[in-house]
Amino acid sequence: MDKLDTENKAKRSSEDGDILVTETLAKVYLDQMLYHKALDTYKKLMLKFPEKSVYFAAQITETEKKIN
Repeated sequence: MDKLDTENKAKRSSEDGDILVTETLAKVYLDQMLYHKALDTYKKLMLKFPEKSVYFAAQITETEKKIN
């Protein structure tokens, strides 16, 4: 049973594609005017760190203003 569980975790990990998701990366994307990438990063961070979701929601709102 443990081997199957480990294989499932490995498969999910490889499917995620979230190798590097940090607030710093989102800020770099903003500096480079890659707003859609910054938005995607902030959304992933909201899921990864639900305790900071209010902060990331504010960052998403500010980034969306730059797009529009």
